[in-house]
Amino acid sequence: MMTRCTKRNRENSRSKRESSQATSWRRLGGRVNFRAVSNTARPRRANNSVGSEESYKTYTETMPWLRIPFEQEDRRQRLARALDVQAIPTLVILDPRDNIITLEGRTELLEDPEGLNFPWTSRLVNILTEKYATSLHDAPAIILFVEGDDCEIQFGESVLLPAAELYRRERPDYDPNFDDPDDQLQFYIALDCETSDILREFVGLEDAVPLLTAVDIPRGLYAVMEDGAEIGVESVQQFVDSYRAGKLQTHKITAVHKQSGGGGDQQQQLPDKSQE
Repeated sequence: MMTRCTKRNRENSRSKRESSQATSWRRLGGRVNFRAVSNTARPRRANNSVGSEESYKTYTETMPWLRIPFEQEDRRQRLARALDVQAIPTLVILDPRDNIITLEGRTELLEDPEGLNFPWTSRLVNILTEKYATSLHDAPAIILFVEGDDCEIQFGESVLLPAAELYRRERPDYDPNFDDPDDQLQFYIALDCETSDILREFVGLEDAVPLLTAVDIPRGLYAVMEDGAEIGVESVQQFVDSYRAGKLQTHKITAVHKQSGGGGDQQQQLPDKSQE
């Protein structure tokens, strides 16, 4: 059983948590391959000229992977076509069998620089990064707040994954790679970080961990597992079942239900850190 504690008791552990996040991607991701088709820091169409040999070498020498020699342009073009590269630079991530995981590795890396969800495959339980926080406006989510050490991330996955697997089995036609998440319950682990702090403030959640919540921004409601309850596989499943059945005590998200001057509801959005 994990004991719930407040932020005051957690301040001294944040630096340790930050250092552990840097290595958590190794456990989450496993082995993958990288393919970079790039020659300039400014995106452009992949069929353009790659410039001079000197600039090509200067740029690619900063990268840790193998490169195709400048004079083998036809080979580079064939690789770009095989990986469906439309612009450069492009970071393509492949699995050990050279199946494409994502063509948007560059975007994923910019949005998740610590690699918390590396290698960014479709997962049933994800770390709540800024990217996923934005998606909370489209679908409800079960979110477990933890401090962020590797052992706590493992704990979060172990208690959330069975419920997520059961939920997904009931929806065999839903494909997260192509379908919109509207009304599809998402499952996240929220670490002790700025993204989680912003979400807590927006929703009105207690600043404590571990904290199991159901957050439904589209409907402006949230629910919290009662204080003192043990968080485990069975209790998480009961919490999810009760939420889906409408049996949990819910609270209004003040920011969503905030009244405008003329009356009626005025839905607000989670703050975008990139605009601060």
